[in-house]
Amino acid sequence: GSLVYAPYRGCELEPRLLKPMFDLGRLGLLPFNLQDEDSIRASMADSDIVVNLIGKHYETKGAVPQKRADGSFSRINSSFEDVHVEGAATIARIAGEMGVESLVHVSALAANLDSKSRWNVTKAQGEEAVRAAFPDAIIVKPATVFGAEDRFLNWIAQTLTTYPAFPLLHGGEQLVQPVRPSVSLVFVFFFVFVFVPFSILAASTIFFEALFWSIFSSSNNSVIP
Repeated sequence: GSLVYAPYRGCELEPRLLKPMFDLGRLGLLPFNLQDEDSIRASMADSDIVVNLIGKHYETKGAVPQKRADGSFSRINSSFEDVHVEGAATIARIAGEMGVESLVHVSALAANLDSKSRWNVTKAQGEEAVRAAFPDAIIVKPATVFGAEDRFLNWIAQTLTTYPAFPLLHGGEQLVQPVRPSVSLVFVFFFVFVFVPFSILAASTIFFEALFWSIFSSSNNSVIP
């Protein structure tokens, strides 16, 4: 089987849940920091394929402003630009320097340079940065991904169990087509540094309102949409 290296941040106990998904000795968990190029290089050592799955749903902030690389002070310790653009470019550049054969960059379907959302814009900028550093990179642009411990269906269900109301933007007529990664690829990885066959299974395109009521019917809660 393939040997997979999954770099992680934070507590070393958090990624242990991944171990049962692999045969003994086929998963390596390595601590890393996106701003530490040496740790990135160590993670990529002897790798054939790199899959970058790093992304942020929101910018994280600290209580006290910190000095950033450009000399400015900010409470934001990890911005969209830091992760989606500069981080992606760094990974692509180091992958090229390390002689990695293939780079897969997972972006987002909503990536758009003309969007009013900074999240969407930085995702698109990240794609350009990756192409510039690793021209043959494969860019995957999935819609919202769902599955165990996701931040989509679980967030909706959590809201239903916490609050008496739930907002349905555009009257719930927004079309969604969430996708589910097959068991061959675990999307909670930050990187996968070997060849791992995978597929993305797309559900039917449905109205968000229909999705909401499907989750609501399973929650046994009284919620005003």
